[in-house]
Parts: sequence; C-alpha cells; structure tokens
Amino acid sequence: MQTLTRYDDAGNLIGQRDALGRWTVTDYDALNRPVTVTVNYENGDPLTVDAANASWATITDIDHIQVTRYTVDGQIERVIAGYVDGVYSAAEPDRDRSTVYRYDAIGRLSQTIASYHDGDPASNPYAPDADRFDTDRISTTAYDSVGRVQGSQDAL
Repeated sequence: MQTLTRYDDAGNLIGQRDALGRWTVTDYDALNRPVTVTVNYENGDPLTVDAANASWATITDIDHIQVTRYTVDGQIERVIAGYVDGVYSAAEPDRDRSTVYRYDAIGRLSQTIASYHDGDPASNPYAPDADRFDTDRISTTAYDSVGRVQGSQDAL
C-alpha cells in the first residue's frame, strides 16, 4: 500500500492520495489560507465524470468540493459543502450547503448559521412543519463585558 503527499513551494499541503488511490486536493489563496478542498478528486468538476473512470465513478462519488470564503479581515465568512456554483437550491439539497459565521464588533464568533438560506428561520420554506427547520439553524454565543462566554444557544 502506498500513500502520497504533495506540498507546494510555500509548504502547503496540496494533495494526498490514500491507499485506495483517492486524492484529496487543497487550493490556497495568496495569503496561504485553504480556499477549496476537493475529496475524491477526479477533474475538479463535480458535475462530470471522466470517461476513463466511467466504469466505477458516478457524480455522487467524485469531486466533493468544500469552499471556504473569508472576510476582508481574514475570518471565515462561510464554508460551502457540496460546492457546485455556491447557490443553494431546495431542489438539490445535497449541493451548495453553506455554514455562515458572524462575528461581533471586536471579532469574536457570535453566530453560526448551518444550512444557510437567508439567515431567518421564520422564512424557512423547506420545513415540513412549523416546529422543524431544515435551513437557517442558528447557534449563538454571548460574551460578558470582559470577554468571557456568558452563554450559548444551540440551534437544536
């Protein structure tokens, strides 16, 4: 069994191949922050299958892309799993699922919104009933005047 690991000139991990021959590929921005991670990398396009792999691969098997976007001050703004075009659609709920991170005025994480739709759980058009929300699941953290966590509220 052989595994491979590749690095770029800056020392960033750019590729790993596991013992089954599956690649995980990571791309970085100019500040060496990871911006995309592609699991089961084939050709980088999650909507296609290379002809050479058609005997074993399907669209659900390959090119699982996760994109990380940053704010201007370097904090994570959102992570998009199942990335295709970055736009969530209820018709394809396994694609473009965003988790959005919001920060308070001094840069502390104050909200995490999983399965982001518009940030308002009350406008959730996908829930099968009024007591269950499939999108905009918000977890919050509050801080006291000296910066200690005062409380957290989980989305569930």
